[in-house]
Amino acid sequence: MHTNKAADKKTEILRAARELFGQFGLKKASVDDVARAASVSKATIYKYFSSKEDIFAAVVGAEAEEMLAAIRAAVEEERTLEGKLRAHLLTKMAKIRDLLNFYQVTRGAWSEHWPDVASINELFLEAETSLVREILETGQNTGELQIGDTRFTAHVMTTSLKSLEFPWSVEAAGVSVDDYVDRLLEIMLNGLRRRAEECPRPAA
Repeated sequence: MHTNKAADKKTEILRAARELFGQFGLKKASVDDVARAASVSKATIYKYFSSKEDIFAAVVGAEAEEMLAAIRAAVEEERTLEGKLRAHLLTKMAKIRDLLNFYQVTRGAWSEHWPDVASINELFLEAETSLVREILETGQNTGELQIGDTRFTAHVMTTSLKSLEFPWSVEAAGVSVDDYVDRLLEIMLNGLRRRAEECPRPAA
């Protein structure tokens, strides 16, 4: 019972901190603010967290796990290679807007952050790359893809698509999110170079 109460308090602290950091940012929100919002004493907060930065790292970590869980659930609902890739991209683009603290880190405000949060971002990238690799290997097994190194390809795809974490990058294209993803998948799956069968034969 005592363990459950402690878990509940920690959960409430993180819930309150998530809202405060998301609304006011890391610099403006204080431990006192978090304590008031969570209806606990400042001393109680320090039973679970060593500093405001420690709280923020925990919030970002929880949001990263939430993002990965949402992406994996969406991907697992699809059966085709294109459907899985599309679900991955659309879910990420939709979810990033809800995870305000994770987005603070992904948009590169490193001057406000520190190694603990950087490591969370790196772990997220590693987990996302692993998920993309699983999708690519599914395509390999069905014969839809022919990739020499799925690990490297997944890494390149994941890091290259980091711009999707910035809403303005999609808005600047002047198309809907769905259309953006469809065109992006067309480039990823079909490439830019004309296939041999599409190229005109030289005159005899």
